Amino acid sequence: MNTASEPLSNDSPHHLNQFARKGGIVKVISRFPDLVPFGIDALTGEACAYCYRILCDVTARGRRILLRALGIPDIALHAPWNAGTPEDPHIGSCMLAQALLEMLAVFALLDDGAREIWIFSNGPVIGFYPGDTDDDYRQVEIHGGVIHRKIRPAATDRQRHLMTGRLE
Repeated sequence: MNTASEPLSNDSPHHLNQFARKGGIVKVISRFPDLVPFGIDALTGEACAYCYRILCDVTARGRRILLRALGIPDIALHAPWNAGTPEDPHIGSCMLAQALLEMLAVFALLDDGAREIWIFSNGPVIGFYPGDTDDDYRQVEIHGGVIHRKIRPAATDRQRHLMTGRLE
């Protein structure tokens, strides 16, 4: 774990990724390749005729995260471009805009069991887990930049509509 006597480096735009790799449980998502462990595998930007979306393969977990993030019960995916691994095969593909990265990061970390998620105005989304120390929080807060929003898991993804009592 990082200690207060081991300052983080701000030399690269992904300096928080360096912190996460030092042994803490803290997870950082700041670009599409960071979603691979969560089942969303960015393949190429060349597939989109508008050069706006990224072609992604998804595993069953990636599909579950995508559904939860979009708040929908089902989605039809195109066939996957790659096989994935025998333990975690790719089950489909879709095109995702770069603008969806923050939202997907939040729901990937929620799916992963993060107990608190910080969204920074300069891009990174950070997940804290049981076992992270006060010093882990302090280090990320000191070196992360301006925190745009903090999110904690809820019992359900939807609030009850007060007038109708409806959840879905």
